[in-house]
Amino acid sequence: MTPVYMFALFMFSFFMQLLPVANGEGNGQQDNCPPSFDCGHLGKIQFPFTKTEHPNCGIFPIQNCDAREGKKMIQLENKGRLFLLLGVVQSFPYTITIRDENLSKSLQSRRCDGFRDNYTLPISSSLASLQISYNLTMFRCNHTLRVKSPVNLGISNYSCPPYNIYYGNRIVESRSFFTECSMIQLPAKDLPDDKDPFTFISAGFVVHVGLSPDCTDCLKKNGHCRLDRNKFYCVEGDKKSDVKVKLVLAAVGVGVLLIVIYCFRYKLVGSWKNKSKAHQDFEAFLKSHGPLSLIEWLYSQDFTKS
Repeated sequence: MTPVYMFALFMFSFFMQLLPVANGEGNGQQDNCPPSFDCGHLGKIQFPFTKTEHPNCGIFPIQNCDAREGKKMIQLENKGRLFLLLGVVQSFPYTITIRDENLSKSLQSRRCDGFRDNYTLPISSSLASLQISYNLTMFRCNHTLRVKSPVNLGISNYSCPPYNIYYGNRIVESRSFFTECSMIQLPAKDLPDDKDPFTFISAGFVVHVGLSPDCTDCLKKNGHCRLDRNKFYCVEGDKKSDVKVKLVLAAVGVGVLLIVIYCFRYKLVGSWKNKSKAHQDFEAFLKSHGPLSLIEWLYSQDFTKS
């Protein structure tokens, strides 16, 4: 088989493999991403949530969705802690109700390690932001500091050796009294009903989920929000990219057609033995560089420019 025939066959095969791309298929994401999925007692759930089996189909993966029974756990950041997922509200704005089981055990056992660290969620990413509905600001002060809390501001304190924990409705106004202490924030009940922090700090809380403007626009176009090396892109939402892909495919298709016609023309008229210099140069190019060089050249061209 002559090099020209081999090249024509290669180009035809290459072109056929790229056809699904022009139709929005073959990206390994869209076809495998259902519009929604069942998650046990939580019902049907959709983007920005996904199952752990399909991490590319959403932002926040949920474990154990396929099991009717058992706890459903959600992860709010890559390699982050797992939370018990209690409920999902998917009307805008999106909200989820979750529980930190480690914090729950500390509060139930009245262990002071529940007040050890500042409790925060990942605030934002390129696709979404998270915010706890109700949290409480507190100050943790070492006993050796002998802090004198302000009077008449309703500031309470709780001894949690080797610290004192200070809190109250006007604690933020009083921060100047606690400059040497550590400020911590913990999820709390919406209406604290006691001065005992173990009763009004809550391990179960509501989180508001906000999507980035780019992701919101992508969803309005029935697209899928994706990240590639922390750079946002919208599957089927970038019209310019679609145009360029289709133009490249059109150019490849025309090239295949011309080469096939060229081959048959010379075969039919029996002129293969008297090849033109251009044809000889073309075959020499293929022998030296291979058909991939022409493919690379086609993709390097910007067909969108007039």
